[in-house]
Amino acid sequence: MKLVVFVCLLFITNGFQPSQFTLSQAGYQFQPANNVELIFTFSNIRTSALCAIHCYQNILCRTFDFDSSSHQCRLFEGSVNTGTLISTVITTLVGWIEMDASMFSLYNATSDQCINNRFLYSDTISGRCECPTHTFYDGSMCSNQRFDGDTCTSNNWCRTGLNINCIASICVGPTTPSMPSTTVTSYTSTTVQISSSPTMISTTASITSVTSATTTVATCTTLINFNDIPGASSTSGIIPNGYKNLNWINAGYINVSTTPSNSGYRAGVSTMPFVMYNPTGGNLTITSANGTRFSFDAVWLTSAWRKPMNIVVDAFSNGWITSGGQVSLSTTYQTKFSCSFCRNTDTITFYTDGSIGSNLTQNGTQFIIGKLCISFGH
Repeated sequence: MKLVVFVCLLFITNGFQPSQFTLSQAGYQFQPANNVELIFTFSNIRTSALCAIHCYQNILCRTFDFDSSSHQCRLFEGSVNTGTLISTVITTLVGWIEMDASMFSLYNATSDQCINNRFLYSDTISGRCECPTHTFYDGSMCSNQRFDGDTCTSNNWCRTGLNINCIASICVGPTTPSMPSTTVTSYTSTTVQISSSPTMISTTASITSVTSATTTVATCTTLINFNDIPGASSTSGIIPNGYKNLNWINAGYINVSTTPSNSGYRAGVSTMPFVMYNPTGGNLTITSANGTRFSFDAVWLTSAWRKPMNIVVDAFSNGWITSGGQVSLSTTYQTKFSCSFCRNTDTITFYTDGSIGSNLTQNGTQFIIGKLCISFGH
């Protein structure tokens, strides 16, 4: 769904170029890659259109979420593909700016050419059009700076203001394996059916409970990139049970150099040459091999053939869904799914919700996992 009602007003009053917001279906809120990406929370905002205007008027804002019941509007620095859409109450939705390279065509031009530009700021010191704070120029766009565990090629790719630096092509934060004390909301395993329409997706969602607790959460004490599978062939195979103390159902590995160049496999690799994928195109399940619970911290996903393809991620404990979310995948770049509250987990499932695009190179529902972050004992 596109939200365009405010574009002309902004164009006339601010000199900003027109743009569009895309809206999610009802029942989702935005979980940024890191909570520092929350810019501001407004109250008493009556409509999603007004929330979108607040976002558009802030050069740092790329994503917002809005609750029509509480009239709360939250603005985020993070682009939608860097965070996660979390299933929640039906009165909420998420909106985001559709970013493309044309918005940044004036990057490094003389500063007089980008005065009042929505996506670049006019730096009078350098005399150039620069990326906004907390973003970096990736060769075509100003992308969000990355956090601990993300890939990088130089320090400016990482959130250096948080002491995160690029080391051996990975953004690395402070040496402690634990994040600062963080509020974690407990989740019940309530099942909700969201009504289906041509623009809405029927899915199973988790609803937050009213209780919360403050605790220290470990992040990515086990990073899995599928390049150290015992006895792996040089081309492809099935991931054996017990690998990384996990059991794997419908989980294979494949050398991306053996895959078609027009597929998403090569875009989905985090560390050459292997990625994980679901060979049959069906559900992929990961469980604890020895009963040790873990926190499911993050996963990097790509669609093999279809663009877009929606994937549902559910985390279980003792057979109950404790949390989950949905993510839309592309064939041309990785999408990071983060879950700061997916603790005490024994099983993770990944599956398509049936909403798959028609833009495809082969008729398959395979998806790729470039790397997976978990923390045992949490």
